[in-house]
Amino acid sequence: MIEINLHKIEEKGTKKEWKTVTRGGTTFKQRFRTGKKEKPTTKNITMSLISDIIPEGMDKMDFMTSLGWDFENSKLFNSYIPLEARVCIEDGKAVSLNDTYMSYKNTMNIELLEVNPTQRRQGKGVETMKELVSYALSEDVELIKLNSMDADSDKFYDALGMEKIGQILMTSYRGDKEWMQQFVNTK
Repeated sequence: MIEINLHKIEEKGTKKEWKTVTRGGTTFKQRFRTGKKEKPTTKNITMSLISDIIPEGMDKMDFMTSLGWDFENSKLFNSYIPLEARVCIEDGKAVSLNDTYMSYKNTMNIELLEVNPTQRRQGKGVETMKELVSYALSEDVELIKLNSMDADSDKFYDALGMEKIGQILMTSYRGDKEWMQQFVNTK
C-alpha cells in the first residue's frame, strides 16, 4: 500500500506549468508545480542555555529527549551535548541546538548549529539564526564567525547573506554588525 500526503503535494507550488525537459537525448513536455509556497511562521522560539533550564540532577541527554530531540537522526548532537550549549524551544519542543563562544574583540564563534531533524525544512534554521544574532547584538558583538560543514549548510548561510571568507576543509563565513542588524530586521 502506498500513502501519499496530499498536503505536502499541495505545498510544492501554487500553479502548474508545462516545461520542456530533455533527458537521455529525448525531449518532452512535463508538468511542474511552480510558484512560491507560503512558509510557516515561527515567532515563538526562545533560546536558553541548557544549564539554566535543566531540572536539577537531570542528565542533558535525558532532558533533550524530553524536549523531543531526535538523537537517532542528529548529525552533530547525537551522543554529546557541550557544557554551554543553547537550545531553542518552541511550544515545549526542541527546535535546535547550538554551541557558541565569545572570543577576543567582541566576536561570537558559532561552533555547532543543528536544527532538530524532526523540525527541518520549516524555517526553524532562520529563526534560530535570528535568535543567535539578537543575542549577539544584545552582548555588543561586532562579528559572528562560523564554519560550514557541507553543501546544504553553505546554501543556507549564503541565503542568509553571510560573507564567505574562505574554504579549506570547511567553508568559513562571517557576519558583521551591519549584517546582524539588517538580518534581525528582516521578516
